Amino acid sequence: MSQVTRQESIFHSLTSEAGLKLKGIGEGPHELGKLLKSEIEPSAFRRELSQKILSHPQYPDPIINQFLEVLQELFDEDPVQFIACLQPLSVNGQSRFGTTADSLVRILLGIDFIQSNLIDQLLERLPTFISDSDNDNVESPIPRLILQQLKWLEYTVNPLRLVDKILEMIPITPLGIQREIITSLPEIINDSEQNTVIQALIELIDQNHRLIVPILDALSNFTVQGDYMNNVRETVFDRLDSADLEDLPLVVKFLLQTATSEDANEIVRQIREKVDFRSIGRLQNEASQSKRNQKKKKENIPESLILDSIKNGIQFHKFVMDAWIKVINDVKVPANHMIIDILILLIMHSIPGIKKKVENIFRKKIESGLFTRKLLEETIACHYEGLQGYFNNIISLSESLLRSSQQQATLARAACSLYHSTFIVFETYEQQEIVVSLVTHIGSGSNTETDSALSVLSHLAEATLAKLSRFAIFVKGILDYLDNLSVDQIRILFDVLSKLVYEDANYEDGSSSLLSEFSIVIQKQLSNSSEKYKQIGVIGTLALVKTLGAKELSSNDASKRNLQNPFLNVIQENLTKIERHCARSMACLAFAYDELAYYVTRDLLDKELVNWINENLASPFQDLFILDNDDVSVHIKESYHFPRISIEPWMNLDGELVNNIYPLLCEPYISADVRTNLGIKRDWIICSCSMFKLWQACEKASNKGALENIDALLGMGILMYEKQTADHMKSNNYTKLMFETTCNSLFYAINWFREIVNAFWGQHDFDNVTCKKVITRLQNINELENLLTELLEVAPTFQPFGFGVPTQKSVTKIRAVSIPVNSSQRNLIRVGKTARRSAISKGKILSAHELKDKEPKEGSDDIIRLQPKEIIYLLEDLDRKLEHKLSAPITNIPFFAKKLKKNEINTKSKGFSLISRQSALEIVNTVSEKYLPILLNQFESICDLLDPDNDVLLEKDEENEAKRCLELLLEIMLRLVSWSDLKSPDNVHTLLNVLNQISSRGDSSSESTTSLTQHEILQISTKDAFNYLLKFSSKLPTANLAILFHKILCKINEFSPDTNELSAKSGDIARYFATYQWQDRKQMKPASIVYLIQQDIHYSIDKIERIKYYADLVLPSLENCEEEVLQANPLFSKDTFQHFYKALSIELIEALREFEMNKTTEEILVQFTNMVYCWQKLVSFIKKNHKRTILSVILRYGRGFIDLFVKKMLPFMDESFKLHRETILVIFKDFQSATRNIQTLCTHVKVVKDTMLAAMVPAVKKSLEIVIYQVKAMLQHNELPPEAFFMGALKCRDLEGNVIDPDMKTDENTRDENSTKKTTPSQSDDVEMGDGSSFEKNESHKSDEEMDNVSVAKADSINSDDEQYIIDLLDDYNEEKELGSISKKGSKHVLYSAEEDNNVDENEDSESNNNNSRKKSRTSNSKSTRRPRKNS
Repeated sequence: MSQVTRQESIFHSLTSEAGLKLKGIGEGPHELGKLLKSEIEPSAFRRELSQKILSHPQYPDPIINQFLEVLQELFDEDPVQFIACLQPLSVNGQSRFGTTADSLVRILLGIDFIQSNLIDQLLERLPTFISDSDNDNVESPIPRLILQQLKWLEYTVNPLRLVDKILEMIPITPLGIQREIITSLPEIINDSEQNTVIQALIELIDQNHRLIVPILDALSNFTVQGDYMNNVRETVFDRLDSADLEDLPLVVKFLLQTATSEDANEIVRQIREKVDFRSIGRLQNEASQSKRNQKKKKENIPESLILDSIKNGIQFHKFVMDAWIKVINDVKVPANHMIIDILILLIMHSIPGIKKKVENIFRKKIESGLFTRKLLEETIACHYEGLQGYFNNIISLSESLLRSSQQQATLARAACSLYHSTFIVFETYEQQEIVVSLVTHIGSGSNTETDSALSVLSHLAEATLAKLSRFAIFVKGILDYLDNLSVDQIRILFDVLSKLVYEDANYEDGSSSLLSEFSIVIQKQLSNSSEKYKQIGVIGTLALVKTLGAKELSSNDASKRNLQNPFLNVIQENLTKIERHCARSMACLAFAYDELAYYVTRDLLDKELVNWINENLASPFQDLFILDNDDVSVHIKESYHFPRISIEPWMNLDGELVNNIYPLLCEPYISADVRTNLGIKRDWIICSCSMFKLWQACEKASNKGALENIDALLGMGILMYEKQTADHMKSNNYTKLMFETTCNSLFYAINWFREIVNAFWGQHDFDNVTCKKVITRLQNINELENLLTELLEVAPTFQPFGFGVPTQKSVTKIRAVSIPVNSSQRNLIRVGKTARRSAISKGKILSAHELKDKEPKEGSDDIIRLQPKEIIYLLEDLDRKLEHKLSAPITNIPFFAKKLKKNEINTKSKGFSLISRQSALEIVNTVSEKYLPILLNQFESICDLLDPDNDVLLEKDEENEAKRCLELLLEIMLRLVSWSDLKSPDNVHTLLNVLNQISSRGDSSSESTTSLTQHEILQISTKDAFNYLLKFSSKLPTANLAILFHKILCKINEFSPDTNELSAKSGDIARYFATYQWQDRKQMKPASIVYLIQQDIHYSIDKIERIKYYADLVLPSLENCEEEVLQANPLFSKDTFQHFYKALSIELIEALREFEMNKTTEEILVQFTNMVYCWQKLVSFIKKNHKRTILSVILRYGRGFIDLFVKKMLPFMDESFKLHRETILVIFKDFQSATRNIQTLCTHVKVVKDTMLAAMVPAVKKSLEIVIYQVKAMLQHNELPPEAFFMGALKCRDLEGNVIDPDMKTDENTRDENSTKKTTPSQSDDVEMGDGSSFEKNESHKSDEEMDNVSVAKADSINSDDEQYIIDLLDDYNEEKELGSISKKGSKHVLYSAEEDNNVDENEDSESNNNNSRKKSRTSNSKSTRRPRKNS
């Protein structure tokens, strides 16, 4: 006891003497008092205590051990007392908790001879703290305070001992303390011990993956050498895929911030592969659903933290961003793209300066099918919490994609997916921004944007009507801007608004304010006198009828199925309103009937409502238009017709009923009494077909698709005028009114039969009797169209009744007659846009299918068969439908930029209303599945019939009809495979279906496709389809059909992932077609000849050799009378020379543009030599062929070749000039010859004053001047002396090379500039360019007179063994004059001039004479020689 007391007295006495006042338990921190009446600072206390220990007689032993033992007992006395020793000391009662450097322990650690032992005591206490909870976190503050004392010590006595002790403590301490120790290591250890600690931490990662975050946090504060860092990364990569979700942000941050430019790609690749965002999103969504009521801040969401870490890494190092872009761009397979790719690009999109680059990446990836809509939707739907901060970027990206989707529908669909999925998962504010953005797109004036935005609104109205209804006011605002929307777009808009009205009505318990506003809008439109706005009112009213009278309303609630629709009164009131407002506009009423018929046909309306429509709107048709024999007798008796044109029933198959057409059209011209007793108003005929369409739709809806109740109408005739020929009518001097009435009768009769055919072809029970009658009606339509065609020649200004006045033009969208489009029936085209359009139906093609064996079979009259005219009629109809739906979109008109006429409605579905609601994809699917096999069947039979090797003899008419059928079949197939969106990744299954339908008829591969990738399946299907069609290449009778056929093959080849496999076959077929003796070759269009030659060259193995063959052998064969060549090329003649010439020029430029510089230098120069040679040969033909078309081709395509020469050839020749000078000089020589001829052509155009050709000359000369500067730069780059050449003026020559009178008057403003440069004459090669330079080797001596002012250049000898050939070319006119004055002092040789300037002034003439005389004298003393320029 005495020993303890003595030790305590030592500790207490020493510290007390040094100025420390120890407090008891619970009395607070220890206090530094005063020493010699002055305050003691911690540093003074440490110094004083150290001196007292050092001066103690028992120093060093045992005083130090006794001191530390007492201190240890003080720590053990009570945790509160220990904490007091670890907290900052107070000075004179003032607390200093704000600092960390002046606790008792911290002060004692500053004493050298105490530090090491005290550190050991402190660290050994860490394992004694054990967590009482399950989360491994130690609640006591003592461990953290202990580590805090060790941070940033002023001096460490034994750093290695400190490190060893700390590393010894880590494995035996609780997890929470381990994390604290590791995190504190960078602030505790010395720099000299970093490698030891780093190596230990790396090993620790392998031992305990739960420590990866603090270890990486510590390592990020160390200076880690390359080898150690690689080890760290390898270890982290191994643990990355199994790391905890909470640890991933720091792990990713460490990897990206420690990346270097050398290893950035590997780090990014590892992060991309091992950070599975799909699993992260799934875990995060599960967590959010379990804590739905607990709102989590964005910064606390693990996914947000990971994205922020990636964003910081991208912003921290530019090479990290480049690595991400490279890794994403390197992915070439859609299945290999991950959600992280989309997230990374969205992060980059939020960084200023690279938005455009990111949008381009998105655009290319979507167009190529690498970013699928499913991937985009999954990214938004499963990771919306992490993307909260990137909402604006998502919307900006969607807007950009949609605005750039004018020619690429895939982009529009991707943008729609982004809009739709974002609206579903985000909150109210973001949803409002999306609706506003969609409304902006609708008002953009772009059809693609408008259609896409309306499509999104329509889908949102279907999926999330309650959410969308909150933003109805924004959608309603579009009603003010309906003028530039098409009918289909207005229909979708009103459909969305009507659903919003319904939702609002339900929310407001039936008292809907939106319903009242919507009713006011459509009432205003219906009341408008303009049919354009009245039609908009009809669309809006019927959209409301469809929504409120929907079949789903009565079937949703089983308990209310037998109750009346609550909105039935509102619906009936709206339908009655349409009838009332359209009473004076039968075209609008007809439009309403057509709309209602569509709703009924699609089974969209409540059954009770359909019955009401049938009874009140459709059934009156029979009372208004159908007559029996008694009615006809009365009409004849009352003379209900024109006096000289009596009534006669036509085309009555059975029964006594007829359709009242001709008498009804005569109604205004009959006496008032007769009109009152017998007739209805003539205007009703406008909506007769539409009323019948509604009637038959209601009958089908009520009788399960059957028309048994009205089947008599199929055999019902038409009440027309007495049959007369057009010549007979003309000879009887009928009035214009009579002619127009008869034309109207035929017009509406065609409409009637078309609607009859549409109605009965769509029946489910299509028996033989009905089929025979329908085919008869088709024949009747053909007969009526022929009659109408004859009458139109007599009445060419005829306009159908109801469609001729301006207010009726809006209705021309309804139908079109399917008519042959030839010159004799050109007037029918206008009429066709106003008639009833047939629907695409299965029965139509089935009937055509039954005819395919008509030719070889002869049966009884009971066999149902179509005649060739009917087949042509149907194929033309289908061809026009495909042309309308699958053709490229029209250039968009900016919104508000073009106002339509007051009474005209904008519609892109004129004459195609029956298919306007079907998408192009639906049409393609329908045609490929139902029609294509039958069309191919017809194609096979007709090809066999027309096969030149076939011995079957056909009459002329039969042969022409068969050729027309074959032409239509090929056009239909070409339209099908030419649909631009068919190659879209979204439609790959449709593409495979089309190809399989074709290939299934041939010897397709029997290989199983279950184990193949989609690309391999597509390659096999393409090959099989191509080979199937290839069998018919020798069976085509005409060249035009062969060209159509070849276009189909080329389109199919484009679908192939590897086009090279089939390209050779395409080239062989093109060459076969181009060299075949076609019977119709004289009737071939120029474009057809150009196409064949282009395809022959394009698909050749060596394009340049093929062009060379044509340029060297074929084109000169006319002049040389080479019969063998002419026979081998039967399409080539004097008349087709220009077409061959154009095709060769186009393909030569294309070959140069597509030329790949991936060969050896020698091979590239050989190709360049051949290209320039071919071009020179083509240009040289102007000397013997002065046709304007040839000259035009040279100017137009010659400039293109010159530009490509500068961009592709000159840079390469610049690099290779020293090693391949001779080859390059040959290239320049040929190029010079061609450019000189072009220069001569430019002069010729000025002389003959051809304004159209002259308009192309400035651009050509500009390109030639660019050649001058580029060649000059090339020579300077190759260190050739600039003073060794000069320039002069070329004489004006005509196309044949004859000199033109120098006194010829030219326009001063358009004359070419001439330039001269001084040079030193010497013996060298003659180098000359036609627009500035060319190279010619000369060995003979010529005088200056013999040079004929030809542009030449002389190169001084740089050394005795190496002559340099130099060109200096035209700079500009001012520089020329300056050089001209200098040239007086030395010898002068002419290098180049575009043409001789004949209007130089007298001073220039005298100067030129002086220069010539000096040149003569110098030439006589020089050994250099010149060769005169050839005249040819």
